[in-house]
Amino acid sequence: MENQLVEWKESWRDEYIKWICGFANAQGGLLIIGRNNAGEVVDVPDAKSLTEEIPNKVRDMLGIMVDVNLLQVSGKNYLEIVVEPYPYPINYKGQYHYRSGSTKQELKGNALNKFVLQKTGKHWDSFSLPGLHVNELEPAAFDLFRKKAARSRRVDEETMNVSNETLLNHLHLNDGELLKRATALLFHPDPEKYITGAYVKIGYFDSDSELIYQDEIHGNLFQQADKTLDLLFTKYLKAKITYEGITRVETFPFPEAALREAVINAIVHKEYSSGIPVQIKVFEHKLIIWNDGLLPLDWTLKDLLTSHPSKPANPDVANAFFRAGMIESWGRGIEKIIHLCVADGLAEPIFNIAFGGLQIEFIARLEPVSNIMEKSEEKSEEKSEEKSLAFNLLDIIKHNPKVTTNIMMGNTAHSRRSIEYQLNILKESGIITRIGSRKNGSWQIDELYTSDEKMTEKIEEMTGENSNVSGEMSGENSNLSGEMSGENSNLSGQMSVKSIKVSGQILGLLSLKPEITIPEMSESLGISTRTVERNLRSLQKSNKIEHIGPNKGGYWKIKAKPDYKDVDDVLAALAEEPKLLYDALKKIIDSKKK
Repeated sequence: MENQLVEWKESWRDEYIKWICGFANAQGGLLIIGRNNAGEVVDVPDAKSLTEEIPNKVRDMLGIMVDVNLLQVSGKNYLEIVVEPYPYPINYKGQYHYRSGSTKQELKGNALNKFVLQKTGKHWDSFSLPGLHVNELEPAAFDLFRKKAARSRRVDEETMNVSNETLLNHLHLNDGELLKRATALLFHPDPEKYITGAYVKIGYFDSDSELIYQDEIHGNLFQQADKTLDLLFTKYLKAKITYEGITRVETFPFPEAALREAVINAIVHKEYSSGIPVQIKVFEHKLIIWNDGLLPLDWTLKDLLTSHPSKPANPDVANAFFRAGMIESWGRGIEKIIHLCVADGLAEPIFNIAFGGLQIEFIARLEPVSNIMEKSEEKSEEKSEEKSLAFNLLDIIKHNPKVTTNIMMGNTAHSRRSIEYQLNILKESGIITRIGSRKNGSWQIDELYTSDEKMTEKIEEMTGENSNVSGEMSGENSNLSGEMSGENSNLSGQMSVKSIKVSGQILGLLSLKPEITIPEMSESLGISTRTVERNLRSLQKSNKIEHIGPNKGGYWKIKAKPDYKDVDDVLAALAEEPKLLYDALKKIIDSKKK
């Protein structure tokens, strides 16, 4: 039967010297002349003369010797050509052929470079890099390695305390007086100065052809691994939020450990001579990681997906990552990725040899229709939150043009990232302008939007909403907020400008059901869990409430019962009876009219 070590041919042709070349460059093998594809022996004409011609032709064409044996079955002659593996590269008319599985392939490009290096006992990352000096390397990169290595305990304490130059020697990253290519990748502040394409590229795609946004991650390989994973989990992937008591639990669409393994594998095993970066494409329901680099020459994709020994493409890089505790050295990376995905309820990732490299495709868990509908509602809530934040920021800027981001964070209970994101939208919409430097400048609101009416109209246009909350609340074609403020304006805008929050409603719920959970509050009030969390923090900070007992199974205690004297507390009535809210607001309006 044909396999890695056996090939059948019915008759001899001189071009079959290519197959002999392939066997010699791989693990050796047998080329049988006189068997058809079914394995049946057919008679070979002039078999005796070929036993002399073939060795001579092989010697002249390849410069190697082969044994040719004349065998016979049922009176039919056939030949057995025995090819030994050679320790150095063998070429046929300048072409390098290689036996892989039951096929022969001609090696070209990176595959040929890799083959020649392996035959000489070296790898690409182990070659010296003339011009690279120790004083160019980044001290922070050595500090990062030492920090990781201390946690992994794979470097002894004595080695941890030596100089950076001596540490390179311990990691076998120098070649005599010269430093290796791996050194530049691991410890240089800008490896691309010496090695083109030594970075990671991430993009978020709405479809295969429509790129929404992208990032590039540069720096040494340790930094690239850390920053890539941080970006994936903070910017590119959306986590599902659940709660254990009041503890927020984030679950990403893919197992974090599996993605970590896949990203680091791509960085460590990339073919850095290609000049092509590691590429990560993120979609709503899938994630694809591709790195330029071929499997070991005698491996197939099937070999990769089964238990196999560790054969790193860049052994010196891999050794440093192992010492830093970022990878293992047993060749279990692919097995771990598959196991982690299956254990998390996902389909096995799809592995492909694509476009000259290895590609891994993670498939997210498909959500039920009910979940998708909930997400749609959450997006609507997020839009409403965006509009509220925009009004709040404009109100703050109106009263203090020199306000800082930190003050905005304190006044709105939003993160720095949310504040800066909303400020950018307001700037792009032409509502505000930054005058002067980032540190000593100030904000300016366009004159066109100084009135609340114009401001409300622009922000509703910007956020894609145009609703009249007051009409929905009273069921009449009236403008309740105008009565409250004495102006003909939109209640939702006025409520946002005045920073009226849902804390009063939450207080009402807590008074009725102290053991209520965050998801239950979210569902009762029709707002997102994030909004509930923010308001709970605000109420705790203002010493109005406290949580008693463990996160799971505890209860809320209201330190001061709401007396409905201010608007926030009046809103608490909504939890008891909607009519009370209207009555309370009407009472305030009547008092203002008097």
